[in-house]
Amino acid sequence: MTNSMIEEEMPMLRRGFIYLKNNKKRGLLLTGILFVMAMFLFVGGDLRKAAGEELKTVQKQMGGSIQVKADTENQALYVADPDDPNILTFNGSYVDEDIIKKILALEHVEGYFPNEIAEAWVNLDLIPGLYTGFVNDYVEHPEYAGNDETSVEMDRVFAHKPSVIPCTEGDLQEYFRIGVCEIVEGRNIQSNDQGKVVISRELAELNQIGVGDSFRLETKEAWLTANPSAPDQTVGAPANVEIIGIFDVNFKQEITIYTMEYQIIENMIFTDEATKEILRSNMGDSNQQNIYENVTFFADTPENLENILEEIKSLTSSQGLLVEMDESSYQTAAQPLHQIRMISLILMIMAGGICAIILYLLINLWTEGRRKELKILRSLGFTKKGILGQLILEGVILAFVAVLVGTAVSIPIREQIFTVVENWTEPEEGIAEFEEVVTEGNQAELPVVNRTVAESMAFESQFTAGTAGATLCIVVAIVTSSVVVSGERLLRKKIRDL
Repeated sequence: MTNSMIEEEMPMLRRGFIYLKNNKKRGLLLTGILFVMAMFLFVGGDLRKAAGEELKTVQKQMGGSIQVKADTENQALYVADPDDPNILTFNGSYVDEDIIKKILALEHVEGYFPNEIAEAWVNLDLIPGLYTGFVNDYVEHPEYAGNDETSVEMDRVFAHKPSVIPCTEGDLQEYFRIGVCEIVEGRNIQSNDQGKVVISRELAELNQIGVGDSFRLETKEAWLTANPSAPDQTVGAPANVEIIGIFDVNFKQEITIYTMEYQIIENMIFTDEATKEILRSNMGDSNQQNIYENVTFFADTPENLENILEEIKSLTSSQGLLVEMDESSYQTAAQPLHQIRMISLILMIMAGGICAIILYLLINLWTEGRRKELKILRSLGFTKKGILGQLILEGVILAFVAVLVGTAVSIPIREQIFTVVENWTEPEEGIAEFEEVVTEGNQAELPVVNRTVAESMAFESQFTAGTAGATLCIVVAIVTSSVVVSGERLLRKKIRDL
């Protein structure tokens, strides 16, 4: 009887099942080890994927943008005024409309937000700051003013000067993007709005106004010259604006006696581009091209940020503009997610490696214990390839059972682990979500606020049939390599040496 006839009489699959049936304890132990390996791969891989998906969400909210800025901190780009050497003027490049159009034409750039402030006086009472304190001092102590009525008028004007922030889309403004400000009534500014504003709840309550009410924004002579003769004189046409939204501030700003009214977030007024143009016209620069110190551009997906960054750098290199990823808040919020992904990967590698070593040692030990069986099979004419195939098939059967059971058992385990991880990433009670970054020489700018902790995260399972298939392939590959190494070493021997 030939070798092929013998193997046809007792097919490989049948021989494998017979061996596993007659050696249940060995089979159960190997299945248990493979099950543990599969569980670690299932849970660790799913958690890593879930953290990756949450990371994309956080990146889209906080890290999906690039800032293009004028290099205003470079002292070499300033020139002295011919009439007064003490007055320095920035002579570098600003972000103009031409640059903005070129960047918006790039693939995967979906929008932009010009970070700017418009000069305006408002016929509302503002939350008191430095200038209100000065005015109150003049009322209580008239002698402080002396004969300098102009200074007194200047302080009265500045006590009604908020930061007016023009918006292409209100939701794209950084305070709203990272959650410092949150619309609680009405809606935010949209691109087609004209004469609309969004104000804080505190400002609305202070002036007893709300959504649907109107007030005025005016340009004063105080903005036009360093020594105005009539600071309170209105220049140009007032901008009559309607309140369309109310926002809350989710950040406790530290306000001192030196904090100016326009630096208080509750005093800030967000408006549309059309209103900004009215105020610009009053300042006498309506015919000039829009130029900005700082513009934020947004990518359609976080994955395209790096490519967009390089393309923008290439576009703006000749202008000397600064280009950088806007990710200060994103890095803080994403840190625990990066840690989860790294820990998951380490656990998968360690657990998989340890199980693989134990598996190899057991298979090697049991293969050595099957010398007599292998000798009989060889004597009966079974080929080395057929015998090795049987050993591999036995391992594959056990791997399939382990992965199948692991798929079902891992579902509640994954849910429990996800709950634990969500609780671990939950912001601690009493920990501030935001912090103000104090920068030198930043008095005329908006307060810089960064998120210090991530919002509550919800991890959703990313487990699919593809995940189970990939895990099965990994487990089978480890089993097969262990069997091949152990079996080949024995099957190379002559029959009499087995």
